[in-house]
Amino acid sequence: ARHTTMVVACFLSVVVVLLPFVAFVVYATWRYASAIRGTVETKFVIACRFLFVKFIPECYYFSLLLILRSLCISLIPIFFLEAAVQIVFLCGVMITFTVVQSRLRPWRSTVTNYVDSCMSSALLLLLIVGAVAADMEVADDTLNALAAAMLIIVLVVAAIGLLLGLVIAGCKFGPRYGRFICHHKADAAAQARYLKMLLQVKTSSQVFIDSDDLSDLDDLFAIVKVDVGTLVVYLTRDTLRRPWCAGEVTSAFLASKAKVNTVVTPSFLKPTEEDMAALDNYIDQSGCDLGAYCIYEKDIKVAFKMLFEPDILSVKMPADVTGGAKYEHIVADLLGNSMKTASRGPPMIPNDSGMVVISSNPQDDEAVAAASILSLKLQEKLMHTQALMCSLCDRDTSDIDAILSCIDKARAVIVLLSAGTIRCWSQLLVLLDVSTVRTDILQTNSGKVSGMASSGAVSDKSPMGSPVHNSSSDQNKRPVIPMTLSNFAFPDDQFYEVTLPSILPRSHYEAAELLRSFFRLIAMPFSTAASNQVLEAQVNMVSTRIPKFDPNNRKKSKMAITVGIMKDLQTTAEASHMNNPSISAAIQEQILCDLHNFPAEIVVAPPEATPDSVDWRYDDQHRNRIQCI
Repeated sequence: ARHTTMVVACFLSVVVVLLPFVAFVVYATWRYASAIRGTVETKFVIACRFLFVKFIPECYYFSLLLILRSLCISLIPIFFLEAAVQIVFLCGVMITFTVVQSRLRPWRSTVTNYVDSCMSSALLLLLIVGAVAADMEVADDTLNALAAAMLIIVLVVAAIGLLLGLVIAGCKFGPRYGRFICHHKADAAAQARYLKMLLQVKTSSQVFIDSDDLSDLDDLFAIVKVDVGTLVVYLTRDTLRRPWCAGEVTSAFLASKAKVNTVVTPSFLKPTEEDMAALDNYIDQSGCDLGAYCIYEKDIKVAFKMLFEPDILSVKMPADVTGGAKYEHIVADLLGNSMKTASRGPPMIPNDSGMVVISSNPQDDEAVAAASILSLKLQEKLMHTQALMCSLCDRDTSDIDAILSCIDKARAVIVLLSAGTIRCWSQLLVLLDVSTVRTDILQTNSGKVSGMASSGAVSDKSPMGSPVHNSSSDQNKRPVIPMTLSNFAFPDDQFYEVTLPSILPRSHYEAAELLRSFFRLIAMPFSTAASNQVLEAQVNMVSTRIPKFDPNNRKKSKMAITVGIMKDLQTTAEASHMNNPSISAAIQEQILCDLHNFPAEIVVAPPEATPDSVDWRYDDQHRNRIQCI
């Protein structure tokens, strides 16, 4: 009766504080995977970041385990009154969580992992010393019950561990891999990997691609025969010409119970009757003799005919969907959940500050898939920095001003260099804007740009159209990270002398200087055909070069390219049937932005006016600034 008030207060505290908080942690941990995929609101991610920021991405759930450990330690003295029983169960809880922590090493800091293990061991040692030093009398019935309880717990844990081991080892009914993606690495390494990532999230089953899951090529066909539920044949230009792909298709149809689905890309051409009649010429077997695996030409013919039967689920890559969304549509069709194509087109480029911007060639499916992979993996690595990812290939790139504004406000710019990069106008715009040049290049024949190297603009009257560049401090704050795909070739002299003038006929001289400046940066490889461990290491290297904090708390920098280049890009974009707004609107808006801090009279000169014919009215303090604009 003396403790009634305390009991009521304790009950209310548990109901009002403890249980809701534990439920919130469980809910936030459950939604973390959706947060990584970008399907959860940013506000929710920021509100819950304290639960995940201290742990590596693979162990994001460890905060929940810490809370459960603390809950068990606090509840054991309540449920068990005898000191000996309390000590035994406390030791059991501490040993269990110490083993888990030592195995997972969840903390981002190595020192923190060691400290956590040492603290848990010290607490165990303290419990043992207390048990030895205490004068405890334990009844025989209590000891017997305790021994029986510990034996039951050990047996239950051993049984659960055995079952988990059987599941992990694949000793279960059904195939080990839910899907096997058959693809040609040279054409679709990134596309196959991105499909694997999406399928594993949607189906929660293992998906096989040889880069990750194969250690011996001799085991490849055996895996298709016995360990695969569905073979997904990703048909690009040379898929069926590859002996390993032909062998996989044949094994699936003639020696396996696996289902077969196909994904047809625009580059694929169905083999003709002539090709089928001369398969030894159609399939390049120089690196693999299929006969050694008991796969013969007559079997391949039968399998190829079955591959194009009407009852085989065939998914075509959607032509009216851009960016990484096309692969989400493919996965939805493979799973029987067709997605409706949005009639409004791709979303606009966001105007947020502090994003990590990824530029890739939107017309190159391999580059688009690589950008999507990089975006997902970086989002996971940078969760603690609140940095948002913006892949330009997923956005509407018809607005040149929006692209430049997005780059100017970016925390970092990652440029994925692929086969068509230097011929794609939207990515060429990014390359030119993030480039820097030496100040000795900033000389023009008109002599109107003296003292303008750090301020940003040039007169369109200049014959050379001297390029304008961001200041060195801005470049240091906003890193530019080039990454090369396997199909990228650096531009040669023929590109600068022939190809570039055809793209930018009036400004190819200054554009060439900017491009040469960009390609002096050290590029990092992004090996989409390598294993996931290699990709993780490369993404880790990229993440270390991205600032933890938004560096854009600074004065807005000027556009880093000349008006002449802008006009050429405008013409190129319009020739590509892109509806771009006028560049002059962006320039006038920048004038107003730059002059809002001091009194000035804004006069818009007539179109035929030149810098020399305008009656400039300004004081000496702002002479260079206004002249630059």
